[in-house]
Amino acid sequence: MRQRALAPLLVGRQPQLAELHECLARARAGAGHVVLLAGEAGVGKSRLLRELARTLAADSAVTIFTGHCYDERPAPPYGPFAELIERMDAAETPALADLRLLLQALAPLADGDVTGDPHAERRRLFHAIYQALRPAADRTHILVLEDLHWSDQVSQDLLLSLARAIEGDRLLIIGTFRTDEMHRLHPLAALIARLTRDRRYHELRLGPLSRPELAELLATTIGHHPQPELLAALYERTEGNPFFAEEVIEALLADGEPAPGASARQLSTTSIPLSIKDSILRRVADLDEPTTAILRAAAVIGRRFDFELLLRLTGLEEAALLRALAVLVERQLIVEEPTGPEDRYRFRHELIRAALYEEMLRRERRLRHLEVLRALEQLHAPDAGPVVDQLAYHALQARALPEAARYSRKAAERAARVHAYREALGHYEAALESGEQAGQLDTRERAELLARLGNSAYLIGDPRRAAGFWREALPLYEAGGERRRAADLLRWLGRSAWDTGKPDEAFELTHAALARLEGEEPCRELAMAYSALSHLYMFQIHIHGGKPDAAASCIAWGEQALAMAEALGDDSVITHALNNIGVALVDSGRPEQGLARLEQSLAIALRADLPADAVRAYINLGGKLSKVGRRQECLKLQREGYAFAARLGYIRGSGKLLVSICYNELEAGEWDQLELDLGAALRADRVGSQEERTQLQYIHANLLLERGRAAEARSLLEELLSATGDDPEASFMIEELLVMVYLELGEQGQAVALADTLLARLLAAAGPTATLADLAQQCFKLIAPIEAYLVAGRHADALAIIAALTTAAAQTSEPSLEQALATELRGLASLSTDPAKAAALLADARARYHALGCVPHTVRAHRRRAQALLQLGTPAARAQAQAELRTAHAIAEPLRYSYELSQIAALEQQLAPPRPARSLAAAGSGAISARSLDALTPREREVLALVTRGLSNRAIAAALVISEKTAEVHVRNILGKLGFSSRTQAATFAVEHGLVAHSA
Repeated sequence: MRQRALAPLLVGRQPQLAELHECLARARAGAGHVVLLAGEAGVGKSRLLRELARTLAADSAVTIFTGHCYDERPAPPYGPFAELIERMDAAETPALADLRLLLQALAPLADGDVTGDPHAERRRLFHAIYQALRPAADRTHILVLEDLHWSDQVSQDLLLSLARAIEGDRLLIIGTFRTDEMHRLHPLAALIARLTRDRRYHELRLGPLSRPELAELLATTIGHHPQPELLAALYERTEGNPFFAEEVIEALLADGEPAPGASARQLSTTSIPLSIKDSILRRVADLDEPTTAILRAAAVIGRRFDFELLLRLTGLEEAALLRALAVLVERQLIVEEPTGPEDRYRFRHELIRAALYEEMLRRERRLRHLEVLRALEQLHAPDAGPVVDQLAYHALQARALPEAARYSRKAAERAARVHAYREALGHYEAALESGEQAGQLDTRERAELLARLGNSAYLIGDPRRAAGFWREALPLYEAGGERRRAADLLRWLGRSAWDTGKPDEAFELTHAALARLEGEEPCRELAMAYSALSHLYMFQIHIHGGKPDAAASCIAWGEQALAMAEALGDDSVITHALNNIGVALVDSGRPEQGLARLEQSLAIALRADLPADAVRAYINLGGKLSKVGRRQECLKLQREGYAFAARLGYIRGSGKLLVSICYNELEAGEWDQLELDLGAALRADRVGSQEERTQLQYIHANLLLERGRAAEARSLLEELLSATGDDPEASFMIEELLVMVYLELGEQGQAVALADTLLARLLAAAGPTATLADLAQQCFKLIAPIEAYLVAGRHADALAIIAALTTAAAQTSEPSLEQALATELRGLASLSTDPAKAAALLADARARYHALGCVPHTVRAHRRRAQALLQLGTPAARAQAQAELRTAHAIAEPLRYSYELSQIAALEQQLAPPRPARSLAAAGSGAISARSLDALTPREREVLALVTRGLSNRAIAAALVISEKTAEVHVRNILGKLGFSSRTQAATFAVEHGLVAHSA
């Protein structure tokens, strides 16, 4: 038997651990008391107590003694107390030696088999035990009594006596008991009632772990975050019971199943570990045979079962069944459902049902499932719709293949109608498998099931799996001469090809779909093929190397699809085509027309109950509102869209919508809300793709950097980089941000080297003869190299890239983030050579950012314009610089924009009035000679400001989120550049020359 939890860390019990420490603090202060730790078997009571002991291991003033109760009949008298007394040190407790002589008398005293007054003898013994348990004046004792639900009566009486006696002692008694063993007539219930009446009852209850907590436990156990499907299956099977979860995962790993790829099906086929099964079966071992039979019948029905169905299966009289169910409720094996249909029950825990179910032979299970199937068919003969899922399940388990195929398909169709596509996928798979095994599927039925499987897989965001089903269905439709259906599958295959990074194949397949429909009458399939081609051109608008006329082609094909769809009255094609056209209109300089089309697309999708189209419309309409500077409207709309998607579960596009919301919150400066949203989005139990999780963590790293936590951002990005594998786009995105992080951390050489690598990679991808002009469409990917080159003094390299960006940005007259960035970068490049030009360009960039609702960019442009104005040096320019910095500070402070606030503070110090120079003789350094303050970098100025305040290297490191070693290097460089030998000399010089203000 293991002596430690499988998970190396305690998960989800920090509040309870803190409460135990509070109870201990009261006991240390001389207020002894009793705490009862309650929870079902396996919930972690003993694990929590082991963690308490671990935290107190170094505290020599606290000693813990433990006694156990065991499942014995009859229980030995004084059992847990006798055990802990045996473990106590007689040298520490003088009364202990005498008490041990009395242990042999415990049994007859418990039974009352003594001469004289038994009550008086028991009181004397209780007092002797109390004296033995009391610690010395400078010590505290914790007495742990495990599994009190199995304790004998006299131990319970002694515990009540001690609860009353220890109120002035440094003594804490912690008892544990299982809530699932308790019922109103249990002997321990009487003790709890008496303690409650005496106002001495303090219960600390442990519940199951939440889904996020279970995810954390699983991650600490297997060494990585679990896939959402594995987590969902484990939570469903164990319901958050940590012991059960650890045992099931251990069994899964022992079977050789790699945890990262484990699925719900793999987990459901893993046998219940013997440790769990034994614990459960012992609880039902003493039930009479009729009650056990009822429990087994219920186990076949499922976690929930109706009274009428159970009555029909067992053939009992109603009164007899009610009596048996009352016993099972009393034993806490089942509970009555508080809501929903009347006379419905459920097993208190799924593993209780599973343990009983696994005890049956497989043939017996099949026969029993067949009985349930027939009973359900009889009970619901008029309308089987509400129970079609149950009918499908029991038919599958009974191996009644014809019924399994029929009911599974009906269940799938029902799930698809309510947009439960994940459930529909499972039912369609069961229908296909059962139908094939029964030999009842003709070619068309098989093709139809495969096509629907593909649609369901696509709608839950799995295009590769969807394409596999569609490829299998395509030749079946072709063999049956169904040209329209075959063409529609080609169109779907084209879309999945685009989603999986194969654009040429996407166009080829979509054109093939159109060719198949040549000569056909107007139909939905043809209209949708037109719209699919429009959609592909829409994607090409912003793709490097895309056709210059992509927007025009998108609109032309979209209008053709729209005209046919409107004539057919097909809302799904109408909303799809309007979406394509709207995006292209906005991107080609007609924003009002485009937004109107997108709004129309969303309205139709919502009205026609087309959730995937609605989510797409929310994404694209929100994105275009953001593009034209209506960012608050964008956020409101996208939050509405995400709430809509959440009501339907995880469907295609909902993850992209969440990423877009977080990005827009970053740009809009809603950083506190962003922190909350990222916390929820990055929970391990949230369903979503790895690509979405990477994008969300990238946004998180951005936020960390902007809030002055560059070291944390670096750790997160480097961890992300190692996990992206062979995804070049994700790797580039991460490395680009790493360049900025390295610059902030003062690691200029590393930043420039990585910038060179990124630029070379872009040029190589563009072709062997590519120039910077060929990269102009990739504006955002070039920002980090430009920043790095400017910091490193490679102005020619930076200017060459900026020139290419400026040319690209000039090709559109509409305001865009690309234009604003290009303008800012031109201004930044002019700072050292032409500050007046730089100030004008940065003012233009600032106005553009403000119009687009890009708050962080606006702050940065204000601050950089102030830099340019300060370099002009005129009184008017200094006044303007001061105004720019005041505005920047006012925007940045509520955001806690640490990076910009530190840059603003450094510039504000330059605006402080110069202080009269004086001799440094008092500082022991001689007269001041002229020294160039320009020799200090912006980071060194920040460090010097903190030195002036008297901060140590360690404190400077903490304030700037850098290593202590880096802070030491900065201080050494400052002293060298200024020619001083001490921090005091440097600080005095800085204050006297107005480099920093006096510290408060």
